[in-house]
Amino acid sequence: MSGTCGLKKILARPMIFRAFRWLVFPPRGRQVLREEHLRARPGDRVLDIGCGTGSILDDLPDVDYLGMDISAEYIDAARRLYPARGRFVCGIADETSLAGEKPFDLVLAIAVLHHLDDDQAHDLIRLAKKMLRPGGRFVTIDCCYANDQSALARFIIRQDRGRFIRTSQEYEALIGEAFPKPKSTIRHNLLRIPYTHYIGEAKTDGTS
Repeated sequence: MSGTCGLKKILARPMIFRAFRWLVFPPRGRQVLREEHLRARPGDRVLDIGCGTGSILDDLPDVDYLGMDISAEYIDAARRLYPARGRFVCGIADETSLAGEKPFDLVLAIAVLHHLDDDQAHDLIRLAKKMLRPGGRFVTIDCCYANDQSALARFIIRQDRGRFIRTSQEYEALIGEAFPKPKSTIRHNLLRIPYTHYIGEAKTDGTS
């Protein structure tokens, strides 16, 4: 247990977390994520809730980007790494902090929902829908439990800092309470290590 806690503390350091991400996330996995799921277009307005160090910018075109995170360390690192790529705000994403923002084309919540209980997750998803333009897209990516995942993948996922890791059906149910007809994808091959991701996609008009 102490070893697991120590690993979690180490990964909370922005630069170590970035190094770990680059080590385990190969170009092919990033291409799949970028082309099949994110599908951002140049000029899109993008809201990234729980942006961390802003590393998703490496897989986005030239967009109007707003990243938010509750970690001051992560936000400081993002501002140093991407000084001209977008805005970074330290704080909780809610209607107050986002008051006055124009509607977004794409709202991201990457590796966020598994840190939130159901009530908090519902609040985030409802906020995402409120912040999207008509026809805008919401994309979530989280580790998940699946019947067909390897024992090693399940073990690795259990070491995650998030306390609310769910099955794909549970993630989809959360999203489906706010968005009609969410699309769910399970991927076991995005990383160099055994791992299982749930990717949820939803549009305000219910199309895929």
